[in-house]
Amino acid sequence: MRISIIFIFLALLNQAVYSDSSENIEVVNFKKIDERLAVDFIEKVNARLEWSHDNQKIFTTFQESPNLCYFAIQDTNIVGYMILRKEGQEQHLHVSYIAADIQGLGIGTILMHKAFCKNRKLGKSILTLHHKPENASARKFYEKIAEIEQVRYQYEYFGPGLSSRMTYYMY
Repeated sequence: MRISIIFIFLALLNQAVYSDSSENIEVVNFKKIDERLAVDFIEKVNARLEWSHDNQKIFTTFQESPNLCYFAIQDTNIVGYMILRKEGQEQHLHVSYIAADIQGLGIGTILMHKAFCKNRKLGKSILTLHHKPENASARKFYEKIAEIEQVRYQYEYFGPGLSSRMTYYMY
């Protein structure tokens, strides 16, 4: 399926819309979607992927910091999400997911851009995230993001079976 993507940054609404003549994908924060849909989507993703993410911690973040939770919506369906979490003076990308059938269309890039914008708005100079070291495409993507956002980064590998950490420095 060929989808041409047009990025329209709506500064006043602080949201991004991707569209062509047949499909729209909108990125919004948690305040702008039905809470039950978000909870159901995350529970299904976490169960299917057997992630170790604590659903209750994610749902608590919704309540305490809804502006740190972003969802990609296609038509009326959630197709991806990203959740940031404050950790001391740093902001941490706690979890993100994009449905396999729409990966590669720029949605992850826009979600990461949201993370950097939110970080800057909050006056944070560091954004961290973890990923599985065997996921070479994730590392390549996160390195590309550093180039797009024009920030320094440090990659740390903690050993077999452990996660890797990417730290972005925005100064």
